[in-house]
Amino acid sequence: MRGNERELGLTLCGRELSARRVECRRPLLTGGSAVVLLASRDGRLAPVAAWPPLAELDAHSVGAAEWAFVHGGKAGLGTGTLPGAKVLALPITERPRGLGVLVTVPRDKDALDDADRAYLETLAGQLGAAI
Repeated sequence: MRGNERELGLTLCGRELSARRVECRRPLLTGGSAVVLLASRDGRLAPVAAWPPLAELDAHSVGAAEWAFVHGGKAGLGTGTLPGAKVLALPITERPRGLGVLVTVPRDKDALDDADRAYLETLAGQLGAAI
């Protein structure tokens, strides 16, 4: 691949979700991480995918993810709910039910701009449709 083109792939529940030759205006998660949490049958969130692969969430980040899942709204950085959190937690839904949460942990609290947030919200929506 050349330039800013990247091959992206994410495996969720045995399904391959991929985008090929995506133009990146800048690396969104350079120095940061992302974790996808999906709800089990009993309603508990469990990690199913992460970047980098061994990324984990601390208790406060899990709390933001749980809020986003239960309330079906975004929480954390740049939002009105838990704005002091170090993550942005976005619900993954397939209306009317919640499926999980996309949690992004940027390298610093100012790393995500409005375009990044809009991109991540779109990605969470697409994950819901794909799952």
